[in-house]
Amino acid sequence: MKNYVLVPGSSEKKAYTIEDLIVPAGGKTVIIFDKQTLNNSKSGEKSGDRITLLDPNGKEIDQTPWKSDSSNSDYTWQRSVDGYAEWTFAKGTPGSKNGGSIPGGVLMRAFIIDCFKSAGEKAFGEMGNKIKSADDLALFMQRVIKIAFEEIIESIANSIVSASAFIELEITDYAETQHNGIRISLEIGSEMIEDSLKWLIGQIDYLAKYANTSNDLKPAEFICEDAYFRTMVYTGISAPQFLDITSLDTEIIIGVSVSVNVAGIYNILGRDMGKWRANIGIVMEDIPTVMIPFIFEADKTMKSDLWLLKVNFQEADD
Repeated sequence: MKNYVLVPGSSEKKAYTIEDLIVPAGGKTVIIFDKQTLNNSKSGEKSGDRITLLDPNGKEIDQTPWKSDSSNSDYTWQRSVDGYAEWTFAKGTPGSKNGGSIPGGVLMRAFIIDCFKSAGEKAFGEMGNKIKSADDLALFMQRVIKIAFEEIIESIANSIVSASAFIELEITDYAETQHNGIRISLEIGSEMIEDSLKWLIGQIDYLAKYANTSNDLKPAEFICEDAYFRTMVYTGISAPQFLDITSLDTEIIIGVSVSVNVAGIYNILGRDMGKWRANIGIVMEDIPTVMIPFIFEADKTMKSDLWLLKVNFQEADD
């Protein structure tokens, strides 16, 4: 993007020329202006400001709508979802994507259309970019539906990291600076969500032909394999509650976690309800993104769990 220019609508004199920058396909970059550039007051007949991207020859490539921001916070004007036309005022996510994996409301239709469009391109490529007969067309439609449903299911599953119900016992000191406790929880993850959706689709005869599922999927089995009982013994430290120190508001929790799936519990009781799995490790919970090494590409809008050590065990395949 050498010699591309960002021009504020309020004044061409504040234009920013990009010197040397390479953005890969699907990539992102953050450009920080040296000084205050955008205008929140009226710019001619417009209120606020906008940014126009020009190529080295002065041709307009893209342009934002006119927007203003008087909140002086970490909220920004941004596309609701990457590449979408609608803009919303939300918490800034510099360096990360806008929106979540699954858009909602008015964006859902666009999301589904994009899934089928992508599925059509993949299916057409699988067939050598040729459809020669009615049979080929029927096969093409089957592949499109199958691939689209696979992508939709995967996106929905990946939008949920985990969900849990837990019981917790915690002991803390008078100043609430240090605490110790134990937590017992029942957790499910994206694997169970994905298996559940495939099973539901598998109940509809027509869709069962196209979804990446099997009639052998049994709810009791995948629930037992993908739901885990987890026990964690932890300790934590935070700033004293009587101190109004925002910068020290972060609470650090570190503990030893042991998990075993429901099938493992049944296995101990002598019943076969699927393949047992277990894991043990040391984990830090609810870590702010600024404390996560950038190589992990953590979501800047959320806190994360950082595993310092994790060992997985599972029943060997026959």
